[in-house]
Amino acid sequence: MAGFLRIWRPRGDVAAAELNGGAVLATVKTASQLYPAPSLRAMVTALRSFLRFLYVTDRVSVSLVGAVPPLKAWPRTALPSAIPAAEARRLVAGCDTQTEAGRRDAAVLLVLLRLGLRATEVARLDLDDIDWRNGQITIKAKGGHDDVLPLPVEVGEAIAAYLQRGRPSKPTRALFLTVFAPIRGLSGEAVALPVRQACRRAGVAECGSHRLRHTLATETLRAGAPMAEVAQLLRHADQATSSIYAAADVAAVAALARSWPEVAR
Repeated sequence: MAGFLRIWRPRGDVAAAELNGGAVLATVKTASQLYPAPSLRAMVTALRSFLRFLYVTDRVSVSLVGAVPPLKAWPRTALPSAIPAAEARRLVAGCDTQTEAGRRDAAVLLVLLRLGLRATEVARLDLDDIDWRNGQITIKAKGGHDDVLPLPVEVGEAIAAYLQRGRPSKPTRALFLTVFAPIRGLSGEAVALPVRQACRRAGVAECGSHRLRHTLATETLRAGAPMAEVAQLLRHADQATSSIYAAADVAAVAALARSWPEVAR
């Protein structure tokens, strides 16, 4: 529900009486462009429960559950959508690294772009996950296990700049913190906010953090890496999960297509 409310009323001035079918539909449509399918499904499920609660407790005069659009249940029916590499670089370049928020956002964007982390994985990072001596970072991944990845120099430098001149001095061990009080570790949903802000600054179509994971995968394939390497980079247990990215570069796939044979008359 936090994701829905953040999109509907970004300033936080929420009033149930002002909620209507049009607002519900428009907000879910916007969320569909920002969140990956699993997060979107979770948000919609919570939203339906919330709308039922509002109705049965007389906070709204009519049930708005019917205004929530159905979601397609078929997985992998479309190509993953990636941001072109040039646009991705503009997202990072647009961060004002003279400010604390800009240094944090630059580090978050580079972690997403160079390591391909999921938003929840970025949110779970803490200070103890970075092994500066060996140039490694530990990721608390799906399934409750840890993955150890090399820490690219560019990413390490951005994180170090944030820690030295950006991160508030607080007792929490979370790596990335909010800028404004109450100071706390970023949530998975909050990780998407710097991405959307960077898109607006760079003049790029607004997207969520998962699009940057797609960008890493497609650019790695485009550079000639084998599928097994991409699967390892994305930490997919099954290489078939990564195989959809082989078709993500439409231009490259089109070059493999043969013309339709003419029928002899």
